[in-house]
Amino acid sequence: MAEDALRKELDSLKADLQQLRKDVGGLADAVRETAAARAAQTKARAAEELKEAREAVARRLQDATEAGRKAAETVEGQIREHPLSSLLAAFGFGLIIGLLTRSGGDRH
Repeated sequence: MAEDALRKELDSLKADLQQLRKDVGGLADAVRETAAARAAQTKARAAEELKEAREAVARRLQDATEAGRKAAETVEGQIREHPLSSLLAAFGFGLIIGLLTRSGGDRH
């Protein structure tokens, strides 16, 4: 009788051990699935943030281009309205830059 009780206990332990192996396998699968889902979410979020950053850069570039175009149109309009003054101003700036460049070269 003691042997039968021992054998039943041993069979019960074997069954518990098999169930534990199944449970651990299921837990490992769940961890892998959760990790894969989080990785996919992180990748999607990073892709969205990259897209938004690219769009922001494109908008800023477009704004800067537009501002540059408007500034060039303004300068062009002022040159057309005052050609002699513009020519004298350009000559004066060129002369000043030339003097500064030449005097900076004499120091060495």
